[in-house]
Formats: sequence, C-alpha cells, structure tokens
Amino acid sequence: KANQKAEVIEGSIQMKGDKFTLKTPQSYTWYDGATQWVYMEQTEEVNVSKPEGDELQFTNPVVLLNTYKKGFTAKYKGESTNQSGKKVFDITLVPKNRKSDISKIDLRIDKITNFPASITVTNKNGVSNTILISKLVTGVNQSASVFVFDQRKFPNAEIIDLR
Repeated sequence: KANQKAEVIEGSIQMKGDKFTLKTPQSYTWYDGATQWVYMEQTEEVNVSKPEGDELQFTNPVVLLNTYKKGFTAKYKGESTNQSGKKVFDITLVPKNRKSDISKIDLRIDKITNFPASITVTNKNGVSNTILISKLVTGVNQSASVFVFDQRKFPNAEIIDLR
C-alpha cells in the first residue's frame, strides 16, 4: 500500500461521438472508435492497440462517461469548489458489476457548463488516476483525421503494434 499513490494528470481532450484525443505533458492519445494510438514523448514510442471491454473504461474517457448510465450507480455528494475556483457538482459512480477492476469513479462536473472538470478512477487495488480537464472543445466540426495518429508529425517515433 505504500507504493499506491494517486496520479494527477493535467491535459486537454477533444471528443466526437466515441472518438477522442487526449493530450497531457507526457503523452498524446488518439482513438478513432476502434484503434488507439498512445505517443509517449519521453521515449518517442507509439503504442497501437484495439482496446475492448473493461480496457476501454481505463483508456477512453468517452466510454467512461457514457457507461455510467447503465454500468454504474450514481451518488450525488454535493457541491464544492475545484482547483480553478469554479463551483462543481461532486458525483461518485460505483460499478454495478462487482467483478469490475474499478471500485469507484469520482466526477466533478462544472456547475455552469455541466462538463466534467475532473475524473478520478479508483481501482480495487487502491490506486487512483485523476484527469483534470483543462480544455474541452465542443461544437467544432472536427475531421476524422483529428482522432488518428499522423506519423508525419512524429517522424522519429517508433511504432509498437500491440493489435
């Protein structure tokens, strides 16, 4: 348990349907609805995979936010102020499936926009990951290429195909 520390990641996300891009200081993730590319800046590697099932909940914030409707029980915890000083609704999602690797998801929803301000996923082993959403782009007609890794922009990247 001493090694189980919460990890906080700041970044920006773009979503369209079941597609997303997620950019953090350490990595960039693209998901086109089937294939996922994760570029790690430090190692200049791109892991290519086709996540399915529970794995999608850990890697895809779109799936995580959409599955709460049927896979989780929502509990309203009240209101608070987030790290940016904005008022947020605090909601905890508990999985209905007891076999899930997730023990809970804590959402902080911006009171004005009703968009997520942060998502904390806590696994049954006690490790939690927090995504602080610093930029959320909506209402933009993005092309499909936004959600696909473009190797021309990362010419030195080593591609590791895990499919």
